[in-house]
Amino acid sequence: MRSLCAAVSFTCLGLLLVCGPAGSGSPPAFIGFWGDLGTGPGQFDHPFGIAVDSDGFVYVTDQHNFRVEKFRSDGTFVGEWPTGYNTYPSGIAVGPNGLVYVVMNHTHVVDTYTKDGVFMGTIGSPGYDSGQFIYPVAVATDAAGYVYVTDTGNDRVEKFTSGGAWLKTWGATGPMPGQMIQPYGITVDAFGTIYVAEGAGARIQKFDSEGNLIGQIGSPGVGDGQFLGAEGLVVTGGVLYACDTADNRLEKFTDSGSFLTKWGSLGTGSGQFHTPSGVAISGYGDIIVAEWDNARLQLFNDTATPAHHGTWGQLKSRYR
Repeated sequence: MRSLCAAVSFTCLGLLLVCGPAGSGSPPAFIGFWGDLGTGPGQFDHPFGIAVDSDGFVYVTDQHNFRVEKFRSDGTFVGEWPTGYNTYPSGIAVGPNGLVYVVMNHTHVVDTYTKDGVFMGTIGSPGYDSGQFIYPVAVATDAAGYVYVTDTGNDRVEKFTSGGAWLKTWGATGPMPGQMIQPYGITVDAFGTIYVAEGAGARIQKFDSEGNLIGQIGSPGVGDGQFLGAEGLVVTGGVLYACDTADNRLEKFTDSGSFLTKWGSLGTGSGQFHTPSGVAISGYGDIIVAEWDNARLQLFNDTATPAHHGTWGQLKSRYR
């Protein structure tokens, strides 16, 4: 179940950095997909978040099946573990310590596991105070191991040590710079810059590791570089990919906010989306997109000559 999706009216004022309509670059090439609706291994019931570890293994929160599924980068199913009834796992991240952090949207905590699904502990608790959450959605880690969580119901971001000790909170409800309206996605680049996507705020804000505002990417709308509702994010090599979930498309920017390209539309075909919620980069360097309502993962390659993926035809035949 997706939470906190109420419509919000707002006016964006004082924008620090808004990417303009001009862009360049071709959309990434469609490579393949895996998954379909179901409860079996490799199937999904509303996949939400994606994380990839240093060995290329892919972890997916299968939200309505209350589990995490693990795959190789070629889509081969490896294993799964349950998160508990009514947890509705959403965001997921793998820290440099090897722990897997999973946001439990409906129990208002972040649980930690080994890469094999052994439960290790819990970060946070339900509430409004420092170190507490109301319907958290996403989690990210930086190179130093710090953990950042979008506390969506409280319209803020919280920072923790890798062991779960609370360090800092920033943000407040509103459309002004530094404020937030339903922060959903979060990612951290190699320099420690934090990118926060807002579902109802329809923008991405950039912060340093102490929560100081650096700039903004995007604005409300359906044009190039605009959002109806931004959610999943990933940044790599100076490039930011963002799910414009409400408009069923992906957008690509430079990490400084210049719009590059977009792709996708509402549908079930190759390269189409229905509620894209999570995005990550695979061990092959491909872009993986989780579709909440299409119960699948799609893969795209953003190079001029995509690498050969010999298994994708087999996976497509197996699952579709």
